[in-house]
Amino acid sequence: PSGYSASSPASAVHEPVKKLLEIREQRAKLKEAEGRLAAKVFDNAAGGLMSHYAAGSSEEHSFVSGFLQGAVQASKKSVEQQGEFAKQLESQSDIVTRLEGIVAELEDEMRKQNWKKTAEKVGEGEDKEQEAEPESDEEGGYQEKEAKPKFDIEFYMEAECPACKAFATRVIPAVLNAFDDMINLTAIPFGNAAVVNGTIHCQHGPDECLGNKIELCVMDLTPKWQDWFPVFKCIEKSHDSPLNASKKCLPTYGYDTENILGCARGDKGELLHLAAAKKTLSLQPPHKWTPWLVMDGKPLGDKAGSILGMICKKLPEHIHETVQACNPKYEEQNKETLAAFDSKRGYCYPDKALTQLMTGK
Repeated sequence: PSGYSASSPASAVHEPVKKLLEIREQRAKLKEAEGRLAAKVFDNAAGGLMSHYAAGSSEEHSFVSGFLQGAVQASKKSVEQQGEFAKQLESQSDIVTRLEGIVAELEDEMRKQNWKKTAEKVGEGEDKEQEAEPESDEEGGYQEKEAKPKFDIEFYMEAECPACKAFATRVIPAVLNAFDDMINLTAIPFGNAAVVNGTIHCQHGPDECLGNKIELCVMDLTPKWQDWFPVFKCIEKSHDSPLNASKKCLPTYGYDTENILGCARGDKGELLHLAAAKKTLSLQPPHKWTPWLVMDGKPLGDKAGSILGMICKKLPEHIHETVQACNPKYEEQNKETLAAFDSKRGYCYPDKALTQLMTGK
């Protein structure tokens, strides 16, 4: 027959398996029921209903007591979280209130300024027509008598080039001291380096590459030359490596040394160096040596050492008279400073790798 008796070997194997499956099924159902009941008891405890529980065994009392304690702890935690959230909302509300106050003050100040300008405009009347006209320039336009010209100077250099150091510490400071805010100075530390497979190889080695990037990171952090040039000059003036020089110069001028060195050694420093490479290699005509100066888009070539006199010649007469460096006596009195860019110290010429990169030959 196809069936089997209770005493057969097959039955002896089948029955325990069947019972085990039934127990597991019942356990799953009991687990589900236990979860629902536990949730119900917890809700009752949290709602205070369990505090009136008096009947039942000692085990039931312990069980209820545990739930009550759990509910109390949960309530405390909830209250603490709500209190913290309330503090955050209060803090945010205070910030918003202060910002609204600042905006209101600014708007009020703008209204006052606009009213003042309008009142002045109305009060000008015929007085304005009687004012002397500003001087006319050659092209028929008009300019204020005291307006100062601007000169854009690009200083292409490399951190370890001796001639660049001489120029950065003597000629450039003389120009900045003489013409101050008439100068827009940009330094591009890359010089005669070569780019091979996306990697920069500096003419004077890895120390120079790091020096270039340190100076680039300083200029990136503080773009105005009035801010970055003092520490730039300090690094270039040192006879120590750019790294050691920067460790002394950066804190002296208020820079975070670790921040700047982190920039120079990281991806940002590399990107800034590559941007300097692109700017240098895009020069037309290409630079012939370093230091290489470009003023108002035109290369100065071997006339770079005479930049003071060149700027003086471009100044309007009323400004020329006020600049001490444009006084004929100045050149005689300051020959040493003006001669700082001395050919005896030698230009730094491009090496073969960069020449091939620029010319393709």
